Amino acid sequence: MNMPYSLKMSSSPIGLVASLLLHLLLLLLLLLQMVCIQVSHGKPTKITNPSIANNSTTKSIQFIQPIQPKRKATWSTSASSYSPALSIHQFVDDWNGQLTKGDYAFAQGRTAIDFQPASSSTNESVKDSTNIFNKKGYSLGYGLGYGLAMRYDYLLKFNEPTAEVYWRYKNKQMLDTDKRYPLTIDAEHNQRVGANIFITVPVADNWQIQPRVHLWKGSHAIDGRIMGKLSTLKQAQPITEDSKLHDNIDKADFSLNYHYDKPALKEEKLQWLPKKPDGYGYSFDLAIQGKLTDDTYLRVEGYDLLGTMYWQDMPMTRYVFDYDVSGRPPYTLEGQLDTEDYRQSLPWRVESQLTHQLTDDWQLALSNQVNDVSHLHQLSATYQTELPINNQQQPIAISGIIEPQTRSYGVAIDTEYAGLKWLTDDIDTNKAKRGDVQFYFGYQW
Repeated sequence: MNMPYSLKMSSSPIGLVASLLLHLLLLLLLLLQMVCIQVSHGKPTKITNPSIANNSTTKSIQFIQPIQPKRKATWSTSASSYSPALSIHQFVDDWNGQLTKGDYAFAQGRTAIDFQPASSSTNESVKDSTNIFNKKGYSLGYGLGYGLAMRYDYLLKFNEPTAEVYWRYKNKQMLDTDKRYPLTIDAEHNQRVGANIFITVPVADNWQIQPRVHLWKGSHAIDGRIMGKLSTLKQAQPITEDSKLHDNIDKADFSLNYHYDKPALKEEKLQWLPKKPDGYGYSFDLAIQGKLTDDTYLRVEGYDLLGTMYWQDMPMTRYVFDYDVSGRPPYTLEGQLDTEDYRQSLPWRVESQLTHQLTDDWQLALSNQVNDVSHLHQLSATYQTELPINNQQQPIAISGIIEPQTRSYGVAIDTEYAGLKWLTDDIDTNKAKRGDVQFYFGYQW
């Protein structure tokens, strides 16, 4: 087994360039903020709620908005997870619940702070034709903005036989006799922070797009695969208190190949203590929204499209394992622990929403959430009204949400300044397999 203990410290041109670009972008953000932000002593103007302005019902966080001739700041956070085979708590803990069908699990989160200076190029000629998201009437222009973001992605893809083998192992149950289990696991994990620049542009009557460019600094990562097969003995062995899972295994072989920022398979017992790698990267977001008919609206948002992280001196583990109950010795294990420069593709995510205004007060919407491993649908109904707050009528939207595939239910509340969405299949967090939480705060002056 090759285990080099002195890590390479060679300089990576890609890493150096990415680091320089990230620091330059952060400096640019600070300079823009110093130039654009001024303290106003007058009466503040309320921010138009993105969800209400865009007729959104099932998603409280909107990143593409009608451009206002005022400065605007927003803070938004979302977290979405689903584990069909076990509850989320059991999946990440001890696997002691009832195993059901399922071949994937995911958790994805986003936090963003966006700042958009006053629009200096508002196009009055499109004021009426593009004013489709709010009855108050705002003109659209070419709005440049910038922000900071943090994103978390963990996607796990496996087959059901692999889940069964691992569940039996964790619950100390013997495998069925005379059976073959194909084994496969694909894991993608990345956590990163960074800065971004975006622009909102009208492209046609009643339509606008918002491209966004991110530069990232990596925090954590795992990227790897396990593949193999396992077969059990044709006759069951006597089961005693000391029986273990491998007692009725006839043959097994699998290969493991994964990269990481921190060892996850007890490599430290082999005195493998690599230095945490440096990672830099980029990705693109693209949002499109517009009006299909007088009362029907479409919004599509893609996150981390063509996203890539470059890691310098990233630790890796490669194992090849073979087991034969009749072999002498019964098993062999060969592998390698090393570091190398590594390119990691970032998990993408696409969200869409089709909204129809039934009456002045009611909306219906169909939403989709798609990533590498899942495609989920949500249906919602929204009631829009106004409440007297501080001697003023403030708009508020209340939505009921259902996600048929996961049998989940939720509610969303949107106001001028803040919004919250909560969806789950079980209010007991220890039993919930599905969770989707979003909230935002905004201010305009």
